[in-house]
Amino acid sequence: YLMNGNLHEGLDAHEIAKDSPVRAFFVIFAIIVMSRQPFRAFHHLSRARSILTLMILVAVDDFLFRSKIRTTGKNAGVDLSFPSTPDDVLEQARTLKPSLAIFDLNSAKMEPIETIGRMKQDPELGSIRTLGFVSHVDAARIQAARAVGTDEVMARSAFATQLADILLSHGTTQP
Repeated sequence: YLMNGNLHEGLDAHEIAKDSPVRAFFVIFAIIVMSRQPFRAFHHLSRARSILTLMILVAVDDFLFRSKIRTTGKNAGVDLSFPSTPDDVLEQARTLKPSLAIFDLNSAKMEPIETIGRMKQDPELGSIRTLGFVSHVDAARIQAARAVGTDEVMARSAFATQLADILLSHGTTQP
């Protein structure tokens, strides 16, 4: 990738990452360290980072939780998308191919149980992992979420406590 301290003209982060995005990140990091062309290398590093970052869809309409999730995601360097309606959830899931979809199961506006059910029945969207958080005393909603195929159902308090770990584990590729 380096020839006499200069970046090879054919360097392409997407090509390097075909087999291993993690390898691409380290190769480009080494280029930055060793290169006489650091600004050009930084361009390639930012392209590699876009390969390493995954999208998380957040179907939450509660302003305080949205703000907490947005701030935590920004601090963790995780890309988040916040659809505003159930149809937006499905459309963005198709377009963005998220690694995780998070739902506030107590939301009336986002119709989380119905939306998760539609996702899980759709061959294109069924493999997207879903996580729902809910009041721990709402046993009927917990059961309904599990019945439609929600991959993980958590108490609202546990979700808030583990938010950074959840976003990091689903928002970036793991070595």
